[in-house]
Amino acid sequence: MFFLGMLAIIQMAFLPGFLLLRVILPRQGFICTLVFSFALSLIFNYCVVALLTTFGIYYDWLIYVVIAAEVILLLRLFPFWLWSFDEIWLAIHKSFSKVGAAIQTQRNAWRSSVQKLDDPDQRKQAVNELSQKLILLLAFLIAVYTLVWAIQIGIKNLGTVFQTYDAIVSWNPWAIAWAGNAFPVGTWQYPQLIPTNWSLTYVLIGSIQVQFFAKAIMPLFTLFMLLLLFQLGLERKKAGYFIAMLALLFILRKFLLIYIPDGYVDLPVTFFGFAAVYTLLVSSKLQEDGQQARYLLLGALLAAGSAVTKQAGIYILVLYPLLAYLMVIRPSTSESKSTLWKNLGGGFGLALAIVLPWYIYVRSRINAGLAESEVPWVTEGIYKGATLPERFINGMRSLEEYILLFIFVLVALLWLGRKQRILVISIIIPFTVLWGFYFSYSPRNLALVFPFLALAVGLGFDRILERIRFDRLRGYVLLVLLVVLMLLGTRYFPAERMLEQNIEQQGELFYSGVNQQVYDYLEETGFSQQIITDYPLGFLPDLEGLQVAERFEDYDSYVRKRSNHPHVDLILLPRTAHSKIIEEINHQIELGNYELLFEHFHYRFIKVVEQDY
Repeated sequence: MFFLGMLAIIQMAFLPGFLLLRVILPRQGFICTLVFSFALSLIFNYCVVALLTTFGIYYDWLIYVVIAAEVILLLRLFPFWLWSFDEIWLAIHKSFSKVGAAIQTQRNAWRSSVQKLDDPDQRKQAVNELSQKLILLLAFLIAVYTLVWAIQIGIKNLGTVFQTYDAIVSWNPWAIAWAGNAFPVGTWQYPQLIPTNWSLTYVLIGSIQVQFFAKAIMPLFTLFMLLLLFQLGLERKKAGYFIAMLALLFILRKFLLIYIPDGYVDLPVTFFGFAAVYTLLVSSKLQEDGQQARYLLLGALLAAGSAVTKQAGIYILVLYPLLAYLMVIRPSTSESKSTLWKNLGGGFGLALAIVLPWYIYVRSRINAGLAESEVPWVTEGIYKGATLPERFINGMRSLEEYILLFIFVLVALLWLGRKQRILVISIIIPFTVLWGFYFSYSPRNLALVFPFLALAVGLGFDRILERIRFDRLRGYVLLVLLVVLMLLGTRYFPAERMLEQNIEQQGELFYSGVNQQVYDYLEETGFSQQIITDYPLGFLPDLEGLQVAERFEDYDSYVRKRSNHPHVDLILLPRTAHSKIIEEINHQIELGNYELLFEHFHYRFIKVVEQDY
């Protein structure tokens, strides 16, 4: 089952998309290859599952045929299995040499700026250069922290099942219906990219009970949004993109934290929408018509992926041609803009071919009275008679202090670049207003805006930092910044939270599995029972003073300890205990005088039912 589950994850998250990417846009870097392969794989699988189910032939053996064909094509295109070890090591060396060359370039630039400090005529320039480089370095380290944060969420998610309401009662049951070779019912108009992909895991492993293979991909949507921002920061060497990553982290922690690893589609639709616009941001910087045109095609497919993930993605799909014109085609100086228009038109036509069948299907069922639309409920019924202004005001209040980010972006329009202004005016402002009037019953419905908001905030701050003349500042500015950081720390790390985190981390000391099971037992009986053990219980929260120390290295010492503490009826026994002690305890368990409460790799927790000392 594990092998088949991993095969399903590879099919969902990488293999078909990687092959498609080689056709659409080859020679991408590692990050873009990873992210775009993931996105295109999900879109491809959605189309395959929907098509097979339409004809009633969504069977496991057909999926195996598809995967086998993909593997054969992969091996023909990349015969890495025939590579010799020297070729493998050469490829690794080239990859790391690029990283090393980039680091060396930055070191040389830093050293050059430092040397300018000795020249009075260049000192002011050096101060500004070093300050900007220091800001970039700090922003880079913060960006790495956000990636680690997202990776940790993904690691903690492994092996878990769906835990939030909509995932349990809607999205996962729809995936189970697809796995049963049938179109799900009761979907309203919600599109099915995520459930169709989840269904692959159920079909391949032959069970609908094991959910964690399907759920394993969900944190990747957040991680890959951060990676796209990280890639922009690396390419353009601007702190603003790294600051945007931090802003996005704070926004997601506030409004979507519990949904990041679970089965809600707000983050997937946001990922596809942002990835589509990312292709425009990259394409606008390219000079080669062919590459620009390929990015326009890829972006159209990603916009389609957004629209078949959740209805909010339709906004990006409809807007995509206009954004492509404003950000890429119009400012292009190429004489052959026809290639750009051709790829945009072809890509958008293909996107419509992917998107329209589902919406036509569910609309026809609604018109025939066989299904219901969610629109009356989510735009009217859920508000229980609240007027449009009341909804808007309540929606703004639900954003709490994060409304300041929107205000900052509106002010930053005065100095943001042209493309950033386009995104603010076309996505952030109108979608936020639309949300405020019609979908503001939950901030998660505003998720589509969040990466664009974070990007505008980051680049807005970057423009401010670029205009600062650090050579004119005085030392007291550092003191002010330190005080501001301390105040912000007090706001985001209150005493209660720090105490809670400290206690939680202390509870993970030594062997967390042993700790948890001891806690589970004592929670039922009260934290008053002492335990004979060599395990350092005194360092764990709420367990101070419960340890009766015994090293279990000498049988006579163990007997004396038991005799001197006849009231203690719990023993936490290490597997390294003296063999005679282990033999006696095993014998007492067989007689029924002792009860084995749990067994860990390192320890056994035993309750004395009937005292023998």
